[in-house]
Amino acid sequence: MKWENQVHISGTLHKVREDEGRTRFGAYRAFTVRQDTSEEDGTVRKDFLLVRAYEQEIKDLIVGANEGDPIVVDGEMRSSSGSGAMYILARRVETKAS
Repeated sequence: MKWENQVHISGTLHKVREDEGRTRFGAYRAFTVRQDTSEEDGTVRKDFLLVRAYEQEIKDLIVGANEGDPIVVDGEMRSSSGSGAMYILARRVETKAS
């Protein structure tokens, strides 16, 4: 059986980490995607989804974007081998200036 963990998310660019993190896979730029979802009771749930970008092209795109810009991320759901924290490994990112 082949396991699948592909994700496709959209929202707005939230926080871009100023410095790069490093793992055994190389240097990455972390950022979050904010999603505001209306709940059945009318309240708005704010989710902040953690994303890591290892590819230089994606890192450059994120650094050049502004907080609040619409963003779409395709990638894989992963967990950190150290802390076990969940994140999305970015494979493709699109941004559109607001």
